[in-house]
Amino acid sequence: MRDGSRGIRLYFTFEGRRYFKTIHINGKPLLANARNEKYARRLAEEIDAKIRAGNFVLTEYFPASNRDTGSALTVGDQLDAWLATQRIEHSTKAGYSSALRFWKAAPYDAKAPAEKLGDLPLRALKLSHILTAIASRPNLSGKTINNYLSVLRPALDLAVSDKVLVENSALEVPEATHQRVPPDPFTLEEAERIIANMAKHYPGRVEDWRADIRLRWLLHRFRDGPQSGCHRHVSSPPKFDSLPVRSSSFRSLSQQNQ
Repeated sequence: MRDGSRGIRLYFTFEGRRYFKTIHINGKPLLANARNEKYARRLAEEIDAKIRAGNFVLTEYFPASNRDTGSALTVGDQLDAWLATQRIEHSTKAGYSSALRFWKAAPYDAKAPAEKLGDLPLRALKLSHILTAIASRPNLSGKTINNYLSVLRPALDLAVSDKVLVENSALEVPEATHQRVPPDPFTLEEAERIIANMAKHYPGRVEDWRADIRLRWLLHRFRDGPQSGCHRHVSSPPKFDSLPVRSSSFRSLSQQNQ
């Protein structure tokens, strides 16, 4: 707060921008005196509280402000602003956009599911809001949740760097756990059929692979029990090893060829 010859002025930062605003009463500047200074301090405290709560509207206090929109920056606005700063490929941007749609549409209050996180004033965002948004989609895998968080965190980091937020509440969200898809091993019979097919393409080297595959199949069987088989990732030429083949796919193709 400053006492000026043209009236008492308030100094504050809102949405990353600094303001010096003269207080007006009935269209006239509020001149400095003991009574008016007391009023100005109460007003400054009220504005500060609303800025922290995320529901401050500039034009409600300063109607003549050039910033005539008066709307608070929302979580959705910040996500869009962050995405606009990214120099990324189209495919990467599509993945980020998917995460943005989730955060914008997710409810942040279990008691008011119609209220969406994207419409929440950014300064009002809390850790509990983020956790509630995640909990609203129990069908999401841990990997997907972590991907969505990898977008929200830097978006809020940008808001902290721009002095819009004091801290990034998304950094307190723990990484979600996720399980990898278990191996789908081939049976010994399937492995032999694969080797027979490979012999047509790589003659002279199949016997080494056959011995290696049999050995691996036996080791897996001994370690994991009779239900296990030979894991598909065995020593083989790059052309064969790089194919994303699972035993279920192999069985389906085999049935079609019979």
